[in-house]
Amino acid sequence: MALTQAGYLPRALVVEAAERYDWYLPGMVPRTEHDVARLVELHELARTARLLAKRHRKLSLTTRGRRYLTDPALLQATAAQAWFGDGVRAEFAEAAAAALLGGEYTLDDLTSAVHVLATEAFTHADGSTPQPDDTRHVLWQWLRPGEALGFLSYRDRRRSTIALTPTGRAAALTALRARAHAPRSTPWA
Repeated sequence: MALTQAGYLPRALVVEAAERYDWYLPGMVPRTEHDVARLVELHELARTARLLAKRHRKLSLTTRGRRYLTDPALLQATAAQAWFGDGVRAEFAEAAAAALLGGEYTLDDLTSAVHVLATEAFTHADGSTPQPDDTRHVLWQWLRPGEALGFLSYRDRRRSTIALTPTGRAAALTALRARAHAPRSTPWA
């Protein structure tokens, strides 16, 4: 697929995706991929998982991407692991997923639940403990792609009550299982 001169997805694809998946405000037409947050999240996850490669002004499936398209279980596992990410984000994702496996949460309640981990396990460079806004910021790095992948749903328009979808539940369990079996060099890495 040919990208724009600036290296973005073509406008026709952006408009089609926004319309097909109802990812944009009714009556509005996006101009670039950055106008459609879910598309940006999916594009980034696919590139991070090395399913897509950009060379010059062309975006194409990698060998890995073509192989994964023929194996839905492998693609699902890869999506789940990419959703969790690594490092601090993955640790927050573990806590958030564990909480959501027990039921739905408001954003404030989920932030509070995850913040317990943050205050016990992390400090800033200056030695201070993270604040709830710090926790919410890292949590959003997990929530946004989770929504784009269809792993999370919001019960009302204000997006205040978050729940795992059935696919999200399976993805969360897959990612948690993979992280539990992965080698660790430190207690929280």
